[in-house]
Amino acid sequence: VRADHTPPYNGSAEMPPLRALAARGSVFVWAFAAGNVTRRSIPSMVTGLAANRVGGRVGGWALKIDPRHVLLAERMLAGGYETAGFVCCHGFWGDDFKTGLQRGLSHLVIEPNGTKLAKQARQWLDAREKNPDRKPLFLWMHLLEPHNWQAGSGPPANDEERRRFYDRSLTAADTMMVELLTAFSQRQPELAPIVIITADHGEALGEHGQPYHSTDLYNSQIRVPFVVAGP
Repeated sequence: VRADHTPPYNGSAEMPPLRALAARGSVFVWAFAAGNVTRRSIPSMVTGLAANRVGGRVGGWALKIDPRHVLLAERMLAGGYETAGFVCCHGFWGDDFKTGLQRGLSHLVIEPNGTKLAKQARQWLDAREKNPDRKPLFLWMHLLEPHNWQAGSGPPANDEERRRFYDRSLTAADTMMVELLTAFSQRQPELAPIVIITADHGEALGEHGQPYHSTDLYNSQIRVPFVVAGP
């Protein structure tokens, strides 16, 4: 998700829930992903280390993280939180790929279809909200739709179509986010969750001669939204 297509950054995509979160939360105007591709950025995000300090070796599309690194979910779990991951991609989080990214996630669902993923997260949260003795929760949802912005339409014929197809994928992701957050709608305002919205990289969309990402470090590929909203 590139920042300048989203509402908090005066972008053209229709994303009412993200706009609302930004209005009541904090928008970090200049936020940059740790890299221009998921393989570099996600390990950095979950370890808190700069991308060039994360040890590991490449395995397929992902990085198999050095087991000596302690991940965010592991820290939350050790701190008494229940941890859950609703994520898109088997190649990054599947046990058989041994990337290590699933470490610390006590409940893990992998589903590439974001609509199905969000519904599964909502169902799980709805059941969890009925438990009065529940622990604090750390939940991570990672969506694939903005990455696959040509799905269902094929390659764009021109720049206008390219922007429209991409913005459509962001609107879809926004709807999926609503599905997740609605699970907390019955809580008292002071018990609302802290919500963090960001991305692991942007998308060139034809700028600087590049159609996608992982090719350069211009803002189109590394400047991402970063919005934090809480009670």
